[in-house]
Amino acid sequence: MTFANLKIGSKLGTCFAALTAITLLLGALAFTEASKIYSQGEEIATNWMPSVRAAAEMRIAANQMRRTEADSSCLRRPSPGPPNWPCCRTV
Repeated sequence: MTFANLKIGSKLGTCFAALTAITLLLGALAFTEASKIYSQGEEIATNWMPSVRAAAEMRIAANQMRRTEADSSCLRRPSPGPPNWPCCRTV
């Protein structure tokens, strides 16, 4: 008996069963891929984040040093430009 010779109910049942099986396979695949993504997220949170934080703290410290240096150099010299320049304040 071929698929073309089956009754409509049997054809619909077979197609429904095939679609259900495909849906279950896709769900299982999505579940396994989601667990892989979760484990990679854990690795990022535990291994990479501390180094990213340390790099950010170094950048903040360097920017603070640059601002302090710029402010101190502007305060020590007489005004080289117009008085409305924000960096050219005389002491």
